Formats: sequence, C-alpha cells, structure tokens
Amino acid sequence: MILFFRVSLFFVFIFQGVTSFAGVRELRTLYRSGKLRGMGGARITNATGEDAIFANPALMAENENVHFYPLISDTEGSADIINSASTALTAFSSFSADSINALLGKNIQGRAQVASALTIPNVGVSLLVDGQFAFYSNNPALPSTTLGYQTTSGVQLSWGMSFHGNTRRNRRNHEFLFGLGAKLLYRRGGYYDLDSIGLLELTTQQKNKLSPLVGNFESGYGGDLGLIHVWRPNKTFTLRSGTAWTDIGNTTFGGRAEPVLNNLGVGVSAKFDYGWWGMNFAWDFSHLLSTTDFRKKNHFGMSFDLPIISLMAGVNQTYLTYGFELDFLFFKVAMTSYGEELAETSFSDSDRRYLLRMVFDLSL
Repeated sequence: MILFFRVSLFFVFIFQGVTSFAGVRELRTLYRSGKLRGMGGARITNATGEDAIFANPALMAENENVHFYPLISDTEGSADIINSASTALTAFSSFSADSINALLGKNIQGRAQVASALTIPNVGVSLLVDGQFAFYSNNPALPSTTLGYQTTSGVQLSWGMSFHGNTRRNRRNHEFLFGLGAKLLYRRGGYYDLDSIGLLELTTQQKNKLSPLVGNFESGYGGDLGLIHVWRPNKTFTLRSGTAWTDIGNTTFGGRAEPVLNNLGVGVSAKFDYGWWGMNFAWDFSHLLSTTDFRKKNHFGMSFDLPIISLMAGVNQTYLTYGFELDFLFFKVAMTSYGEELAETSFSDSDRRYLLRMVFDLSL
C-alpha cells in the first residue's frame, strides 16, 4: 500500500514538472457531490454510486448492483447571494449601472445542476445540465471584476475493472481497481475578468448584452483515468489509496467557451464498517498540474454514518466544511456548507457557499 502510494506521487510530480497552468485562481469542478463536498471535497478514493462516475472511473469496479437515478439536483449559492438575493437576480436579469454598483464589494455566486444516472456492475453513465453565474468584486487587490456566466450539458461514461493479487492471501485482502472515463460536453460561456471599461460597456449595451462575451454553444470531448489499491485486512476496515486524472489534457471547446481544466490528484481513505454504523476518513491532494498555492490543493474530511443520517465535516483547501445527509432508501437529501478560495493564494478572498442536493435512487 505505501509503495503504491509513493509510486503514484512519483509520477504525479513528473507530470507536474512537464505541464502547468499559470494564474489559476478558483479551482472549479463541474460535478460536486453534497456528501463529498461536506467532507472537504475529498473524493478520489471514497466516492460511491452516482458520484463515482465523475470522481474516479476506477471506483465503478466496486459497483455490484443496478441503480437508476432519475433525478439528481444540486442548488448552490454563496453567502452574499443569499443575503442579497433580490439585488443579484435583478443584476443578472437586466444589467445596468445601478444594479452592478449594488453588487460591488460582494462575491455573488449561484449554480444549479440537474442530472440522471444509471449504474450497473462496472459501468456508469450520466446525463447532466449545469448552469452557473458569478460576480466577484470583493477582493480589493484585484483591479478587475470577474463575471461568470456558463451553461454546460452532456454525457459522462465510466468503466472500471478489478484485479486481484496472485497469491491466495492477496486475493483475499488486496485488490487493484482500474478505470477509464469518456465524456461529450456542450458549453457556452465561462468566467471572464472585466476591467472598468469592459464592465461599463456591458452595462450600456441594449441588446444581447452577454452574447458577445460568452459566445455560442461549442462541443468538447474528454477522457478520465483512475487507479486504486484496496487493502482489507479484516471485515471492518478498508484502506484505499490511488490516483485519478480527469479531463486529461483539458476538455476544450471552440469559441469563447471556457475549457474544463484537467485535474490530476492522489488520495487515501480509511473506512470502518461496524454493521449499523461506520466512519470514513479521506484526504486528497488534487489539481497537481495547476500552479497555485499548494494549500488550495488539500481536501480532508470525515463522515459518521448511521442507518438514516450521515454527519460530515472537513477542510476544503483551508476552510471548514460541514453538513449532513439523510438517506430514506429511495430518496436522499444533503445540505452542506464549504469555503472556497477565489484568489491565487489562501486567505486572500474566501467565499462561503451552501449546497442543497436531492437524489432519487431506484435500485433494480
């Protein structure tokens, strides 16, 4: 287990020396799970069910049942948009100098995602539609305002396979998981930095104010890769270590649509299962190919799982996360809160966000 994790880190740092992206501020991800976000965003080795389709395709190798998720809905908003809901809605429905001025000094962010998913042994597929907007102007160190206006839709397919050790002991205790993922996405828009002149031009246009900025819908293809080592020394304890590389080489689109940056990371997790209750601990070091503050790449979390309720807590980047999930067999609801860093270095421009997730799960 330790050797496998060291080898993963070795290859990670080789890749990091070859490829990098400068000027990365907010580390955005397209798919966010309510429970995993409450655990600090750690997901490489401990995602399950519909979350594993996007987090790490290797985890699909552990799926042994058929599940149909007809509806997975996420609603997310920043603390500022909750406190200034009417002003924010006015600004994004009709840009004007007065409405934009009302948002200055705030970090406005909102997001809604609807998805459906089907998982069968070793395979998972999901359709999703994601819409988000943002208006960041709270950091006095930045001379520009960030405007986010983005819509993404598409399909994600993930496949995983399990390989056991060669000895009888390994066959019982050790397992290697390998997975591949593919996606077809359509995207319009992104996150754009506007100086005072660009912001003024946006508020003075009378028709199609956002069209020149965000462009049209464009298509993009992407791929994922995952590898995990599982060690089960006894019936109650499972230790996982592994790596995941999503959107390899960036999932790019034409026009002005913002690419989905690749995310290479390593992670470990420890799960204790005592029948009717359990505990899960996980740590990820992600976005290893991005040149940004290393503290922003850390994700640590834990969950305390009971038959109906799970309690989560953790640290996303350098900020506290917490939440709970209720599981009513065919319906799950999760409410979490987490902090996100919008600047290149930690403790520069933090944003507190709240996420509500609802999932309908029909086991076949």
